[in-house]
Amino acid sequence: MKCIDCYVNNKKLNIEIDFDESSWYEFYLLSQNQSLLPISYEMISNHESYLKQSDHIKETWRKLAITTIMVQVNKSSAFLKLYTKIRNAKIDCIVFKGIVLRQLYQKREWRTSGDEDILIKSESFDRLHRILVENNFNVENSTYIDNLEVVSYNDVISGLHLEVHKFLFPTNSIYKPFNNFFKNVFEKKYEILVDGISIQVMIPQMQLLYLICHAFKHFVNRGVGLRQIMDIGMYSRKYYREINWQKLFEQVDLFNGRNFVHCIYCVLNYHMGILFEEINYPITQFSDNFNYDYFLNDVLSGGVYGKAEMNRGYSHLVTNNVSHSKKIRIVRKILFPSKETLQQSYPILNRHPYLLLYIWIKRGIRFIIRYCKERRNRDVDVKSIIACSKKRLDLLKKYEIIK
Repeated sequence: MKCIDCYVNNKKLNIEIDFDESSWYEFYLLSQNQSLLPISYEMISNHESYLKQSDHIKETWRKLAITTIMVQVNKSSAFLKLYTKIRNAKIDCIVFKGIVLRQLYQKREWRTSGDEDILIKSESFDRLHRILVENNFNVENSTYIDNLEVVSYNDVISGLHLEVHKFLFPTNSIYKPFNNFFKNVFEKKYEILVDGISIQVMIPQMQLLYLICHAFKHFVNRGVGLRQIMDIGMYSRKYYREINWQKLFEQVDLFNGRNFVHCIYCVLNYHMGILFEEINYPITQFSDNFNYDYFLNDVLSGGVYGKAEMNRGYSHLVTNNVSHSKKIRIVRKILFPSKETLQQSYPILNRHPYLLLYIWIKRGIRFIIRYCKERRNRDVDVKSIIACSKKRLDLLKKYEIIK
């Protein structure tokens, strides 16, 4: 957390650290789980305690950090070249994560992204698809792209992974209502310059709301990481003059997100050096005794998108559906998700819904195989999955996301 504070505030890490090699290795793994490895390396690489460690751990960390940054530079360059071609074809194309968020940081490529995400109008998809194919992008699930709301493309040369969104949130999920916040996103778009290239983006009020909604979705599903919190803070710091906090909280109240949002800004204020007062955050609306510790512990243990804990891969099937059914049966939700839940992963269901039973059986066999393997290797079992589900449900209730 102190490393993030120093990174976002352009400060030198100047604290006493008394780590042995095993502690440094744990910190290395934590940085990986949070997708912050280049940032943490940049902050600690000249620290006295770190320099005393073995050459093995220092060289491993250094090489991976440098490689990660170089890969990010190449992917960013490839994206800008591609984006120029898309805009030259007169296609409206809003960039809402990735490179837009990296612009918030002084050392932007240290804040890495797994992919780039763009939003287009549905009627523009065929033209965009042709441009991508002409530029040697491979499409995933090519047979069913007309039925997909998010289509994934890969450039094998640069390593760029592109997510093309027709909607910001899945229309077959509990997050469908979030799309109502962004109905006029194309009418209100504006442009920023990135390395001399004009990029279409959301207006700040919408962009911040999107970042919060996106983080909320991941928090309910499996978990939210430090990087997402950091992005929200940096965006708030840059655009706070254009943020109507009252309107923002009226919108997040529609999905019981007020306490979730306050947890984020408490972490930013108390741990990342992005203070309430500098972004005009309405702190007086909340109790002085507000406890964000449970939220922070969940963030630290879960890693980016909650992927650091294996059990969360199953528990999200429960947290995602609990608001729809109080009599949920955890194992049934894990083994037999609804057709709507499975359509994005199995787009064949859009055209052939009768294959749902076959996919249930296929997933069930895979689940049993994976469960047995993970139980041997990682001590994963049904009891721990249920316990994880209950713990996360209790967390959602604690912050009144579920009432």
